[in-house]
Amino acid sequence: MSRGLGWQQRYLVAVIRKQRKPMTFAEICAAMLKASEAPPEAQLWQSAERSARHTLHGLVRDQVLITLGKGGRAEPHRYFIHPKAIGFICQEESESKALLQALLDDGAVQTARF
Repeated sequence: MSRGLGWQQRYLVAVIRKQRKPMTFAEICAAMLKASEAPPEAQLWQSAERSARHTLHGLVRDQVLITLGKGGRAEPHRYFIHPKAIGFICQEESESKALLQALLDDGAVQTARF
C-alpha cells in the first residue's frame, strides 16, 4: 500500500518546482549541491547520483514528472512536473498557473512524454 511520495521524491519535485522551468539531470544535481551549500567544485557521490536518477525515472513512470526532449547528448531529457500533478502539488492558483505557463513557454511540449 502506497503512502505517498518518499522524502527523496518530494525533494526532487521541490527542486524542479522552485526553479519553475524544465531541468536536465545535470541542472538538478547542481541545484541539489547548491542547496546543500557544497563548494562550487563539489560533485554528488556516485551513490547519491544513482539514487537521484532512479528516483527521477520512478517519478516519470508514476506520471508525477514528464520528460521533454529526445534524450541523448544533443538534446538531453529535461524533467518537469506533469500537468495533471500540478493541481495536486500547488495550493495557490497563481503558482499552478505560473508552472503551466513555464511548460507552455518552453516550446518542447510536442516532444513531451506523458
